Amino acid sequence: RQTVFAGQFTGEGGFTKIGTGEMLFITNNDFTGAVNINRGFDSGRGQWGGVGLREGGTFSGVSQITLNRDGELFLDDSVINLSNRLNDAAAITTRGRSQIELVAPGSLPNDGKVIEDARSYE
Repeated sequence: RQTVFAGQFTGEGGFTKIGTGEMLFITNNDFTGAVNINRGFDSGRGQWGGVGLREGGTFSGVSQITLNRDGELFLDDSVINLSNRLNDAAAITTRGRSQIELVAPGSLPNDGKVIEDARSYE
């Protein structure tokens, strides 16, 4: 399961993600609280995080990120290369088998671009 958050999270609070499924953020979020990520995506590791930042998704004001009990953070720069996905001053703590996955530009097939099919179909 994947839930996409296209609206902006602002203010002094943070959030705790509990359970399976992915929270996907695709816009700038400048809230200043902490993020706690508990348990990742239930289909296994790779290409999906418990919390994912894709497209224009950032946590530019986050104060702290804690990954617990298989928590996963997925930072996807495969299509849009952002050097500021996370607040540089934010402390990041991992516990257990947690992971942070970084996807660099050009590392996914076709670099996220649609390839035109020039074949004709009759």
